[in-house]
Amino acid sequence: MDYRQLGPTIDSVSAVGVSCGGIKVHDPGAGPADSNETIAAIHLAAELGVSLIDIPPTTAAPAALELVGKALPGVGREMLVSVSIEVPRADRPTTAIRSRMLDALAAVQRRLRRSRVDLLTVHFPETDAPIAELMDALAALHQRGDVAAVGLSNIDCQRLAEARRHGPVHAVRCEVSLLERSAIENVLPYCLEHRIGVLGYDPLCRGLLSGRYNDYRALEEIGAGGPEFRGYRARLNIDTVRQLKAVAEERHKSLIQLALSYVIDRPGLSALAVELARPTQVREVVAAALVRLTPDEFARVDQILDARARQLEQ
Repeated sequence: MDYRQLGPTIDSVSAVGVSCGGIKVHDPGAGPADSNETIAAIHLAAELGVSLIDIPPTTAAPAALELVGKALPGVGREMLVSVSIEVPRADRPTTAIRSRMLDALAAVQRRLRRSRVDLLTVHFPETDAPIAELMDALAALHQRGDVAAVGLSNIDCQRLAEARRHGPVHAVRCEVSLLERSAIENVLPYCLEHRIGVLGYDPLCRGLLSGRYNDYRALEEIGAGGPEFRGYRARLNIDTVRQLKAVAEERHKSLIQLALSYVIDRPGLSALAVELARPTQVREVVAAALVRLTPDEFARVDQILDARARQLEQ
């Protein structure tokens, strides 16, 4: 396993982490993984060198936090925990953001059974919260010692630059995949220049790049997969995945190996959080993360993705 620095305050983290995104795989046929399987997956990941767990702000986040809290005592190594939250809505208009953030963090700590969170990021900070007040609240949590690092999730460079004028941003959390390359082109170079860690998430695009889906109608049945899973984009994505899979098979690689190796060594990327809920998935992803693409393979993949981008612009 490769280990890297995640921003200025976290010296070492595994290049691949476990994402507890809803504690289930986006596969209606397989159904949700049960909690024992997920705990076993976390334990196996730690044995294989994984040192990062990422918990996104889904509707299942409270259950994910509690499950991770149960799993951590059985892990034989130190694990870094990244938690992304949304700015809590105020019960009263006068309730300050700092107070709301303190309450939200206390709930996270209680469910995790931990007094300290390694990385706390605010998800989609384009809320009604003024950025100056939000950054002040994050800085206060960091200064108190409640979190080792603070940051923002899903933010563009302009908004990130504005945020940095009001407080420290140790890390950014953003979607990075073969089908979502905007962060590679914009956010990663900015963060590399300013020594900001980057935690990429969803590199398999909600299962689309796992090779699980072979027909666009199967994507549309999922419903919750976002625009990539509906209409014209679903058809285009299935065609793109078929082409990528053909390149992978031609080079004796799996689609997952292709998807992870395309992004994992991008300059500026600290780590990738991959949704893993079963031990079998852990072994496959950890092995895939060790594979590297040749320059020719990168060029072949870029040709396919550039063609997809042109079709989306039409």
